Amino acid sequence: MSGHHLSDPLMRLDAIEIGSQLIRQFYPNTTILPSIGNNDCFLDYWLFNPRFRPNIWLETLYNKAWGEEAYFSIPSDQKHNFVHGGFYSYNLTDDVMLLNLNTIWYSGSHQPDFNETTHSDPGKQFEWLESTLESLQNTNKKAYIMGHILPTDSEWHSTYLKKYVEIIDKYHSVIIQQFFGHTHEDQFGEFPNLSQPSIALSTYLVAPSLTPKNENNPSFRIVSYNRTNLVPIDYDQYYNNLVKTMFTGTVNFELEYRFSDIYSQPTLNVTSINNVINNIKDNAVLYTLWNGFKHVSYDSGYVGDVCKMIFPVKDSYSICEDIYGQYNR
Repeated sequence: MSGHHLSDPLMRLDAIEIGSQLIRQFYPNTTILPSIGNNDCFLDYWLFNPRFRPNIWLETLYNKAWGEEAYFSIPSDQKHNFVHGGFYSYNLTDDVMLLNLNTIWYSGSHQPDFNETTHSDPGKQFEWLESTLESLQNTNKKAYIMGHILPTDSEWHSTYLKKYVEIIDKYHSVIIQQFFGHTHEDQFGEFPNLSQPSIALSTYLVAPSLTPKNENNPSFRIVSYNRTNLVPIDYDQYYNNLVKTMFTGTVNFELEYRFSDIYSQPTLNVTSINNVINNIKDNAVLYTLWNGFKHVSYDSGYVGDVCKMIFPVKDSYSICEDIYGQYNR
C-alpha cells in the first residue's frame, strides 16, 4: 500500500496507515483483508523472521492499520499469526475460509536472503497452511488462498515453490481459487497434477494494479461470485487510459473488458481457466488480445502512434510526443 519511492520507514508506515484509513472511510461496513506486499516492508522485501518474538514491523502494521481494532479486518484471534509470520485466516462463511499468505519470505528478492536448507519453513507458514487445509478437508469445507507474490519460478525460491506446489497438489479439492498480485499485470495460470501434468488441478488469478509502474494503465477488478458457495463466476476489469488522460487532462475509469465476454467461459473455476489457456495457445488472435490485456491496454509506443495519426508533418508530431510522451516516462 505504500509508494515504491518512499525511503523512510515512518513515511512508509504513515502511507499505509493513511491509505487504510481512507479505504475504511469510503467502505465503512465492508470486510477488508490485506495481504502484505514487498513495498509494505522497509526496506523493500526486507522482513525478518525473529522466530521467538513478534516481528516489530508486522506488529506495528497490525496495531496501526490492518487489525480489526484499527482500520482493516484481520481478526484479533489471528494477531499472533500475523505479527509473528504475516499470515492469517478469516472465516468468510461457515463453510469457506480465506487463507492469506506472507509470500515475501519465499521471494528470490527477500532480504535478508534465507538459506533454504536452514530456513525450510520460515515462520512455520507451510506447516500452518497444510494443517489448516487438512482440517478444512476433514470437515468438508473450502478455502480461498491469497498472497502478494505469485508462486512461479521467476518470483519464488525453487525449494519454497516446490513445497507449495506439493501442498496445492495434495489439497487442490479444498481450494476454490487463488489470488495474487505484485506484477502489476493481468495474468492467470494453473497448477498441473504432479503425476499427470496434462491435468490442471488448481488455478490462480492475478489482478493488475492502480500503480502504472510497469508500463500498465491503472486498473482495478470487481469479481462477481455465487453468494451461496462463494465460487467466483466472472469479473469486470476497469482501467484509466493514461494516453486519453494526457490528451484530455481528466481521469476516468471505464470498463476494459469482462472475462466471460472475451473468453466465452461461464465461470472462473479450474476448467474455465484451463479452457482459456488452451484457447490462447491455439488461437493467435486471442493470444494478441490477452497480451494487450496483460498490460491493461497500454503500449509504450501508443503516444507516438497517435501523434503520427494526428500530425502528418514530422516536426509537429515530434512536438506532440514531447508534450504527451513525458507522462510515459
